[in-house]
Amino acid sequence: MPYTEKDIKIRKLRKEHLDIIEGFKSSTKDLEEFLKEDAFNNQEKLISVTYLVFDLEDNLLAYITLLTDSLIIKEDEELRNYFKEQKVHYSYLPAIKIGRLCVDDRYKRKNIGTLLIKFAIQKAWEINEKCGCRFITIDAKTKVGSEEDPVKFYKKNGFKELITSQKSRETIPMYLDIFIQR
Repeated sequence: MPYTEKDIKIRKLRKEHLDIIEGFKSSTKDLEEFLKEDAFNNQEKLISVTYLVFDLEDNLLAYITLLTDSLIIKEDEELRNYFKEQKVHYSYLPAIKIGRLCVDDRYKRKNIGTLLIKFAIQKAWEINEKCGCRFITIDAKTKVGSEEDPVKFYKKNGFKELITSQKSRETIPMYLDIFIQR
């Protein structure tokens, strides 16, 4: 049964959570290791902020890590032309980045990832109340042919591929325009 916003609690990672995160399991080992080894330290160094997702029984379901970013629009012709029409002539526009998003293997395919995208959109709007923030960005890992396809997941949630001259086989830069999401 899919989770809804009423079924979860999202909390900023705190020192008292460090024991709880040891039980987090992901088949994507670098995402599991990030949570257990780097997330709290990065947060203390003001590099990123990690949020944990709990169910109503306090089981750790997932996490998302957010940080600041900018969207380079000068290389993406469609974006560049759109903003030129809007009389916005910048090469970069403000964004927040989903640095990591991971659902514990035991809770996958229960709508939690989509709820975290909604959470990121909400955070972007909150930031926008204090300073400009137009986009959410992500570098989606490519897993073509895999049962888990992050690019497909993000596209399903409204993200578009960013067209750049820098091609990577490991990640696809993607963006979501929060102005369109309201």
